[in-house]
Amino acid sequence: DVMVDWALARGMKVKGHVLCWHVTTPPLVEDLSPDEVREQLRRHIFTTMGHFRGRIKVWDVVNESLAPDGTLAENVFLRKLGPGYIEQCFRWAHEADPDAFLIYNDNKVE
Repeated sequence: DVMVDWALARGMKVKGHVLCWHVTTPPLVEDLSPDEVREQLRRHIFTTMGHFRGRIKVWDVVNESLAPDGTLAENVFLRKLGPGYIEQCFRWAHEADPDAFLIYNDNKVE
């Protein structure tokens, strides 16, 4: 909150990074059922975006879910939720803040 408020008070824009990224996901998620993972991910998106709604207007929703060859990367979300998890994250993010600009972020694919 302090960093976001500091930036906004100085006329800066803040981009939220990132709502769904397997690298920052705690290992305990591997022990959850698919339904539990789905609910926790949905809750995280709604809670985080709801907290910053109106202050952060641009979000990286999903990060690095593609392999270098362009296929879906093997990660906990793909294993637990299947290939539709990316679209579902964007749907939840749009529901959480319909006015936010939503981005997919990656750095390993052309």
